[in-house]
Amino acid sequence: MAMSRVHAAHMLEALCRLMIGPGYLDEVTNEVERSGLARALAEGDADLIYDHLMLSLSMQGISDDIAVRYIAHHGNATRSEIRAALARSRCACPKLAGFEAYSGCRYRKSAMSCARPQHLRLCPVRKPPLRKGLLNIQAHSLHFFLRDVCHDDVAGFIDQLIDGAVTGAGTGAARHCSGAEGTDAGVLLPDAVLAARDALLGEFTRVSGVSAKLANMVLADILLGGRPDDLRWRSIGAAMCTVDVLVHKFLDRTGILHEFALEHAYGPRCYRADGCDGVIAELARAVPVQEIHADYPAYFPRLVELAIWRFCAETEHGMCRARVVGKGRLCEQRHSCPVAQYCARGGARKRRRRKT
Repeated sequence: MAMSRVHAAHMLEALCRLMIGPGYLDEVTNEVERSGLARALAEGDADLIYDHLMLSLSMQGISDDIAVRYIAHHGNATRSEIRAALARSRCACPKLAGFEAYSGCRYRKSAMSCARPQHLRLCPVRKPPLRKGLLNIQAHSLHFFLRDVCHDDVAGFIDQLIDGAVTGAGTGAARHCSGAEGTDAGVLLPDAVLAARDALLGEFTRVSGVSAKLANMVLADILLGGRPDDLRWRSIGAAMCTVDVLVHKFLDRTGILHEFALEHAYGPRCYRADGCDGVIAELARAVPVQEIHADYPAYFPRLVELAIWRFCAETEHGMCRARVVGKGRLCEQRHSCPVAQYCARGGARKRRRRKT
């Protein structure tokens, strides 16, 4: 198994260099700019932000390729359509009053049922032709969240949460000029970063159907690429950590979870301090990412997690997957794996005997 936590840190540093390298911040910034999300955040265009988030959230529970093909054929929910449908609806369901009231809708597309079935015939929630009922619920919950909680100012809402978290964490921010004209972004100390991250995740996971995994994923892109010169946003985005089944199984397969005495099944525990999130958080402090690129935040769990995912995902490097490494004690890829020397299944390297 991973012989020590030092070896685990070496393994993840190697993967960060091999799978990502120095260009990740430029990569995510360019992607957010191309999507129009950066402009929407700057201009307060909540409708475009909604449409972007619905596209990301629609990828849950299925491969991205299948989800994209379904949306291309059937379309996706848009903010303008949801708002117009609610405005002209004659449905008297009290759950449509706003975000707090909407909790517990329980609409099921296959069974055509919900928490208030007497209103279902006129209910606008069932109208969008989405892939499953949960997405219909999510589409309306997200609309109410942006309207009632964020007041259609997503960037301002994020700033407000960060300010509150920094205040709660005490002296959590050192002031530092970012270099952008008219911008004075705060460099957050570790306690403030974690407090702000938890505050943001706590709010965005209130949207129906948005798990910790989804919230980490969408917030990482928004914070890392949405306002590149704001060091507060960037440091909090770097602390986001999306643990999917590939990342969990890698930590288990390589012996890292065993080394930390935190072996567990994939599920909600992955996002706790005594699960995958806590393991990655501790190792991220030992991985010298600023040696990969000086502009990287010193604490960068997102980079570590993404490097693992790219190493495992079939659409990326695809080397460390269950059907590739085999089921035996030793990995079938150990002779070509770049980090086999640190891995539980890499096996000891045999020393050649010198002939005398």
